[in-house]
Amino acid sequence: MKKKSKIRKLFTAIAYAIIAIIFSIICLGIIFYASGYRFNPKSKRIEKTGMLLIDYKENGLKVFLDKKEITMQMSKTISLASSARYVANVLPGEYDMELKVDGKAAYDEHIVIRPELITQISNLVLLPESIKDEVIASDNFAVYKISPDNKKVAYQKKKGAFGIYDVDARKDSPLDSSVFSNSVEEFNWSQDSRKIILKYKVENIMNYYIYDVFDPSISFHLKDKFSNLPDFENVFFSPKNSNDLLGMLENKLYKINSGPLDKNIVEEGIDFIIQRSENIFYHETKNNVLVELDTAIYAKNILLENFKPAPDFDIFVLNGKNLYIKNEGNLYSIRDKNNLDMIDKEIDEVVISNNKDGLYYTHGYEILDLNSGKTVLRFSKVISNLKEFYKGLYFIYQSGNDLNIISKDGKSDRLIISSKNPFIEIEVLENNKILTILQNPQNTIEFGIIDLGLQQ
Repeated sequence: MKKKSKIRKLFTAIAYAIIAIIFSIICLGIIFYASGYRFNPKSKRIEKTGMLLIDYKENGLKVFLDKKEITMQMSKTISLASSARYVANVLPGEYDMELKVDGKAAYDEHIVIRPELITQISNLVLLPESIKDEVIASDNFAVYKISPDNKKVAYQKKKGAFGIYDVDARKDSPLDSSVFSNSVEEFNWSQDSRKIILKYKVENIMNYYIYDVFDPSISFHLKDKFSNLPDFENVFFSPKNSNDLLGMLENKLYKINSGPLDKNIVEEGIDFIIQRSENIFYHETKNNVLVELDTAIYAKNILLENFKPAPDFDIFVLNGKNLYIKNEGNLYSIRDKNNLDMIDKEIDEVVISNNKDGLYYTHGYEILDLNSGKTVLRFSKVISNLKEFYKGLYFIYQSGNDLNIISKDGKSDRLIISSKNPFIEIEVLENNKILTILQNPQNTIEFGIIDLGLQQ
């Protein structure tokens, strides 16, 4: 009996030892698993995983690596941004990733997961499976101009009707022909998008109608309000105050008011004027200088001396103070009154970032970033109508009759829509929608809205 008792105790001890070993292995496995260790069948060893983190605000995201769906956890604990986060531990290696959401076109990217590191897909944009350019207006427009805030379009039809189209409200507001029935040669918006100047001729003399978009009842013909005015060659709003008007006549710039004309000369000998959001820039021919005019106090600041602008001259302002010019196809920064620093030669388009702190320009098939001095993107095709888009992380651009979206890191270049007719103009709206303008073979002009369903 004693022998049997000893055997039982031995088996019991062995059983407890086995259970303890199994428990320890399980705990160790749990600890390893929780620490991100996994068995990698490719390398046939236990390896530390990396983290795949996808920044996407909507629910329903499915993630496939090498065509196998993986489980993603929704997390908001990683405070790299306010967006919802999809997180998963993934074994190291290279993967063909595919992201899917019902009703959206799939997104593909080749990724590399490295041990103990985060592979992040930031600010993911998934396009709808079906994208339409919703036509909001189509007619025989003779002339049109989009407001600075991209919310309104002033137009005149070839039949003579003038009106304002509210893009946000999808509302057309035609002006009664008894109030204005002349043929407009040009529109000139105020910087605050509240008013617009209609430039028209009567018996070969230029006239101006000042139209208030928000209160049409206070609109007026310029000569009805200021009867002593000469026949200005051009009239425009002061950039800082839409109640102030400026006029050009015989290379002289005037403030327009009821006072004597000779008392209101701002500058003489001007051969061109460029308006920007805050100030006016002009070239004064007598002294051959480029001048910045602060229209709040009409103070002049000479930017460049002994400077002759070319026909393609343009000026760009960053951060409200840094000045860059395009001249003879080249891009320069203004160092001081006597010196320009060349940035690049033979550039095409220049794009200022939405918050006006960055400048991008195209050079052949490349997009370059002024801040870094590096090529951001390189294409195999001619591009045009380049615009910054969606939080400043993407560009939209035109290539032929195609409208495309590309991330600034170049990883995602996708077709938005292909049109039968070329786009004349493209503008980005505040709500991440796109305003398109194209011309049909029948010479009608179409205004359209493309909604990519992107949240703010």
